[in-house]
Amino acid sequence: MKIKDYGVPVVRLLNIWQVALYKTNGLNEIETYVSKNKDGEYKIVYVFDKEKSSEIFNKFRNHELEVGSHFVDLQSI
Repeated sequence: MKIKDYGVPVVRLLNIWQVALYKTNGLNEIETYVSKNKDGEYKIVYVFDKEKSSEIFNKFRNHELEVGSHFVDLQSI
């Protein structure tokens, strides 16, 4: 399989909690796709711009990233 070129350096995330934190802090993915690992398990892959996500990643790595304000409150719908 050929890896897609997005024109910018990217990171691919599988950790859904990390993805949720990124998105609630206003960073949206470039693309989302399904992939299969070597064990035949399907995984959802989220592709983010590496430069745009670097500050958020540093906070995540240091356990400083909180849930942001960019989310939909389903109780109010």
